[in-house]
Amino acid sequence: MTSTMSTALAVQRTSWPIDGDSAFSVFVHLREVFGDDQVCLFESLSGPAADTNRAMIGISPVLDVTVHDGRISLAGHAPLVEWASIRLAELDTVTPIAPGVHALAAKGDAWDALRHLQAGFDAPDVDDASFRFGYVAVLSYDAVQYMEDLPELITERGSDPDMVFRLYTAIIDVDLP
Repeated sequence: MTSTMSTALAVQRTSWPIDGDSAFSVFVHLREVFGDDQVCLFESLSGPAADTNRAMIGISPVLDVTVHDGRISLAGHAPLVEWASIRLAELDTVTPIAPGVHALAAKGDAWDALRHLQAGFDAPDVDDASFRFGYVAVLSYDAVQYMEDLPELITERGSDPDMVFRLYTAIIDVDLP
């Protein structure tokens, strides 16, 4: 680790009730207000009963952490990208190679880097019982190479990311009836 440590970023959480017939109706309204690329909806409509009563709506992404081909790329709100770059540079297994782009010593190091970024947020009262703060993630089929040591049978890779972890300015956690 380098001698310069990044400071923790404080996370402020606020809760309030929302009006709407369903999570989807709230999502549609927010999309009209903020724009199509600024709002996402995650909804469980089928599966085990414990999983079908939740929906989350993310509003205004502020940081994208993209993992592709053994590199981590950062994009989003400039001060947050700069903070995340400094935070990643604290790790011996991550090497800055361009502004907002870092090479991993090994693909499995992606998880330590993501945990290190997550730990840099001072988010009080966050637990596993509810999604109150954290990344919204999309993993491709090729993300397995960051979890398992498997032979690489397909050497031609596309430009699609292996994994994307996104932080939103606001998350609405909807408990469905």
